Amino acid sequence: MSLGSDQLADAFAELLECSQAEQKQRLDEIGGQDCAAADELKSLLRAHQAAPNFLKPMDGIGIAELLDADDRDQMPAHAGPWRLLRELGRGGLGVVYLAERKGDDFEQRVAIKLIKRGMDSDAILKRFENERRFLATLDHPNIARLIDGSVLDDGRPWFAMDYVEGKTITDWCEQKALSIRARIHLFQQVSRAVQAAHAKLIVHRDLKPGNILVTPDGQVKLLDFGIAKLIDPDLAHSLELTRLGAAVMTPEYAAPEQIEGQAITVATDVYALGVVLYELLCGRHPYRDQAETRESLQQAVRNSSPLPPSTVAGRLETGDPRIGQMRPAGLRKQLRGDLDAIVLTAMARSPERRYPSVEALTEDIQRHLEGLPIRARARSRAYRTGRFLRRHRIGVSAVAAVVMALSIGLGVALWQASEARHQAMLAEQSREFVISLMTEIAPSRSDEGVEMSAVDLLLRAADQVEAADDLAPVIQGRLAGVIAEVLVELGSVDRALTLAELGVERLEAARNRDDGLLANNLSILARMQVSLGRGDDAEASVERGLELIDQVSELSNADRLTRVELLEMQARTFGNRYDSARAIALRERALQDRMALFSGNDVRIAAGHHNLATELHTAGQFQDAEYHYGEVGRIIKLIDTDHPRIANVQMGLGAVLIGQGRFEDAEDALMRALAMAEARYGADSGLVASCRAHLGHLRRHQGRFQDAYELFTQVATNIGLRFLYRTLDEFSDGVRIPSLDAQSRGEAASGNEWEIRTFVQIAI
Repeated sequence: MSLGSDQLADAFAELLECSQAEQKQRLDEIGGQDCAAADELKSLLRAHQAAPNFLKPMDGIGIAELLDADDRDQMPAHAGPWRLLRELGRGGLGVVYLAERKGDDFEQRVAIKLIKRGMDSDAILKRFENERRFLATLDHPNIARLIDGSVLDDGRPWFAMDYVEGKTITDWCEQKALSIRARIHLFQQVSRAVQAAHAKLIVHRDLKPGNILVTPDGQVKLLDFGIAKLIDPDLAHSLELTRLGAAVMTPEYAAPEQIEGQAITVATDVYALGVVLYELLCGRHPYRDQAETRESLQQAVRNSSPLPPSTVAGRLETGDPRIGQMRPAGLRKQLRGDLDAIVLTAMARSPERRYPSVEALTEDIQRHLEGLPIRARARSRAYRTGRFLRRHRIGVSAVAAVVMALSIGLGVALWQASEARHQAMLAEQSREFVISLMTEIAPSRSDEGVEMSAVDLLLRAADQVEAADDLAPVIQGRLAGVIAEVLVELGSVDRALTLAELGVERLEAARNRDDGLLANNLSILARMQVSLGRGDDAEASVERGLELIDQVSELSNADRLTRVELLEMQARTFGNRYDSARAIALRERALQDRMALFSGNDVRIAAGHHNLATELHTAGQFQDAEYHYGEVGRIIKLIDTDHPRIANVQMGLGAVLIGQGRFEDAEDALMRALAMAEARYGADSGLVASCRAHLGHLRRHQGRFQDAYELFTQVATNIGLRFLYRTLDEFSDGVRIPSLDAQSRGEAASGNEWEIRTFVQIAI
């Protein structure tokens, strides 16, 4: 006798209450009457053991999971002209596929989004249509574009958007070991994208790292406007749709008012951006690690305030992959103050206490990067003064160097006990000059709207020094040399040369001339002469400087360092004459002298390694150059993980790896260098141009000539042909334009389209 469906259900319920021995006995009895029923019951018991909760009443999540399981094996073959290839990801209501279409002369890939099978209720269809409409209105480089859209044969709508092949913003920062400054610049791309959406009256409502991808070239793409809403109440969704959006929010990044079902405004996105920035800065979510359940997480968001990022950073361990090579103590120092205030203001529980807009948040971040007082902190006089000193640290450091230079100048006279009157005159002149110079950079002047850059400060100081005919030669000469040295670092080489020449001239004429001090100024002068292509003048300055140092009876450490710098300049002059052997020998000697002068991991030893690495690189000794670049990186990262020279080191490594044929490693190093250079110096800087030129060289070796062409064209257009000629002559195996003579090449301008095309075509 066979069992009916009701009897089978009753038998299964009975078996669930039995022990294993009783189940076996009962199944044997049933099998004697109906083998098929016994087999069915055994199958049900096995399924129950594998998933004991499968018969419990299903909630919304369970239903969604069941529909997911049914939907995964039913990928449509096509969506309009697009052939679906594979699944990329799925959320609660939708699924995204990689798709492509091919023509005779093109191939295009996109991401196709469609509603899951069985989820096409009126409310969900309305939400899907709104997402497609939102994307159609958004045209921004940091937002994935809408490309196409229609309806499947089964009636489900779909749309195609940019296929973004990248990593989440948190993974990108971790894998690239980005500095805090680089992370902030990346975040600014996100905030600009959100700001563009807000300008269209669209609130995203689901900002999180999973919806923020970074492409291999470092560009941010904001995705998934699936639960976005319009700010304008006349155009907003129905109550049912708003509730649906709240239900599928991501609690880890949801604002308190979002969790509580209150009104959604731009402040909701400001809060989520604050959480994302929190994670980027200290590698931790503000609440997730302390909350064990979804309910406890939401409770923490509603009722508590997060710890400052700097406090969390201080508790991390060295080597934590989420903060890369940054040391916890150094990271805490970077975050404490401005960045803590910015993040916590964005994440304030009350929307009224947050930044009023994403634009205001972005502006405060930019003010922090520029060293200006931020609006999230009390603007006391002490705070403004501190911001001013940080903003003008190069100029202020130069003034400090001036003060030290004056004390050195005085020291020259102090040991001459018989010249007390002369000594008093020097002291008075020093005091008056420093007072006049400090007056120029008083913080109160900046509050009155007189904002001067470091270059402006130094140029003004240079003018004062040149005009100070009544200054004693030793003071005027020393000041001229110090200011010239800083000006050349800031790119004002021509102005620095004039000042350095004045410094040498005045020190030569000084009473009781100090040969060590004069030799130091000759070293500074030689550096500028080399930079401006005056090799013969530089050689003469170096020879004169070494001659003077040899005449000093007892060398101080300052004199020994001057000798090292003169040797470095001599090496550079030999290198410019393609005498690599003598140049390398001098660089090696200079490095040894640096290591004898300074102990441990001093940045000045790193400078010696860098100079030698550059010379070895030029000579084609790539493996040796790689070692010394590695030493530079090791030392400066111990000093400061955000050191400005790290980008230069990565660029040098990339170049020598190209020389060894290690193209994959070279690409990684050069991409790191490019990201760091853009973050610190901006897209139009000379270092960025050098990185792109090296990448163009790499693409040429890889046979990717179109990519090389685009890179070289970009450098030529943005920086100018003269820079590009020099860069490629030095780093790209002597690429030349045969049709242009040296004078034409030197006078070429970036605006000449024909010359740019000619150069780039020959370069690749």
